[in-house]
Amino acid sequence: MNLHRTQHCRLRSEARRSYAARRRTRELRLLRQVARQIATAIEVDAVLDRLAQAVSMSFGYPIVRAALLEGGRLVFRGGVNPPEQPPQRGPDVVPLDGPGLSAWAARTAEPLLVGDVASDPRYLASAERAGICSELVVPLLGGAGVLGVIEIQSSRPHAFDFRDLELLQTVADVAAIAVEKARLHQNERLLLEDMEHSYNELLHTLTELDRRDEQLRRGERLSALGELASGIAHDFNNLLAGILGNTQLLLLDEVDLERQRMLRVVEQAAQDGATTVRRIQEFARQTELQVYDAVGLADVIDGALAITRPRWHNLAQGEGRPIRVWRELDAAPVVLGSAAELRELLINLIINAVDAMPHGGALGLRLAIIPAGPAAPGDSRMAVLEVSDSGVGIPADLHERIFESFYSTKTTGKGSGLGLAMCRQIVARHGGRIELHSAVGQGATFRILLPLAEQPVAAADAAAAVAPAAALRILVVDDDEAVREVLVRILRRSGHQVALATSGAQALRQFSPRSYDLIFTDLSLSSIDGPTLVREIRARDPQIAVVVVTGWGLPDEAQRAALGAAAVIVKPFNIAEIDRVIGELARRNAV
Repeated sequence: MNLHRTQHCRLRSEARRSYAARRRTRELRLLRQVARQIATAIEVDAVLDRLAQAVSMSFGYPIVRAALLEGGRLVFRGGVNPPEQPPQRGPDVVPLDGPGLSAWAARTAEPLLVGDVASDPRYLASAERAGICSELVVPLLGGAGVLGVIEIQSSRPHAFDFRDLELLQTVADVAAIAVEKARLHQNERLLLEDMEHSYNELLHTLTELDRRDEQLRRGERLSALGELASGIAHDFNNLLAGILGNTQLLLLDEVDLERQRMLRVVEQAAQDGATTVRRIQEFARQTELQVYDAVGLADVIDGALAITRPRWHNLAQGEGRPIRVWRELDAAPVVLGSAAELRELLINLIINAVDAMPHGGALGLRLAIIPAGPAAPGDSRMAVLEVSDSGVGIPADLHERIFESFYSTKTTGKGSGLGLAMCRQIVARHGGRIELHSAVGQGATFRILLPLAEQPVAAADAAAAVAPAAALRILVVDDDEAVREVLVRILRRSGHQVALATSGAQALRQFSPRSYDLIFTDLSLSSIDGPTLVREIRARDPQIAVVVVTGWGLPDEAQRAALGAAAVIVKPFNIAEIDRVIGELARRNAV
């Protein structure tokens, strides 16, 4: 009997060892499977999801959940429930300092095996957990502490033993490594993304800095060019003031009709030059001031032909290439615009036509009005101005290019390539268009279409006649001899007593209260500038009237108020303007 009992015990012991060995082998095989599945995941969420799936499938646990510790909370990210049962899970987020077995295991970094959850006060009961009887929780321990937990639940009481606990701890060790690796990969990816984003931002910033730097350099160049243009305009205005003033003085005494005609051409050229200088000043200020008047195009043609006569008559005859000029005026249209700009347009086209006829030929100007229609879109009629020549012609492939800035078909030194570009700009400013009809060897015709003035506008009369002022005592202050002398001659011709000063300092030495009735002074003076001179003189005699004469263009209202001048005259001035200003001051009892 004893022998039989001994053999039975030995068999039972061997059976237990065999079962334990097989279970251990199976567990090791299953652990390898779990490790392989989670080791290949590179996202943290994927690690937790695969962990739950692998533990459930490999070990047969029905309900498995995995959570990570984030900001003092357990956030459940992976989970598996039996497909035949509704989800049996707790809340997705559990405060670390709150109730619940998972929170306790995460706080203490200790595993927890509960066979009967209803008898454990740490258990967090809820409607979602109805039917749960036992639970096994193991923390995920990483190098920096608790990373999260693995939680296994069962509807059977005491469903887990210490072998399950040991096995799950082994799984948790592998999972912690996988989570840390995934987080490292995620951090590296985020770092790379952040670096790429930073690089793109840096590249955008550098590009923006380059753009702004280029804008700054362009602005500096434009500013420097504006200062240069403004200075040149000032000097030209001084020159034109001398030319225009002396020409008008000569016209007053000239009785020979031919000489009068020639002087009026010079006068007109000086006035047109002044208009061009004003455009330069507007460019320097980066402003666009367009004041248009009613302009008769027939007068524009006459003026342009008179100014260019030395080119198409005298010079051409001297070079042995006679040019016959003809005009055909089918109408006398009036447009709203700038007479000086339109003359500049015609002068450019006439000079180009003369240059295109190296052996002489015919230069024609035609003026007409066409009704509204395909050629003149809209409801308005159009004025048509044509300039034709019998010269060498222009190839068809250059018809558009010749209007580009700095492009010229002339030989080096014969043209700047700006003439036709300026012509197109002038026409565009007047609301019209310019067309070219030409072929090689068949001459060229430039056709300009301009909108007519909507209503007949009377051409601007000369300045309204002003009753001559009584003889005044006037001090003229200007350091430019030509301007000073012509202004003195104009004033003396009108019967005024005139004294001269070549600088602001000299003017202050000459001035005393009630010694003068009126002062004409330039703004740009040596030693003492114009504004300072005006303030000094008015401090000595607040009643004295001061007229500022400037070549810098018309100041704005604020600048005029700061000057404290009775009037402002812009160079180049004319006799009528000087007389009008003095007469107006006399009418206001300012002198």
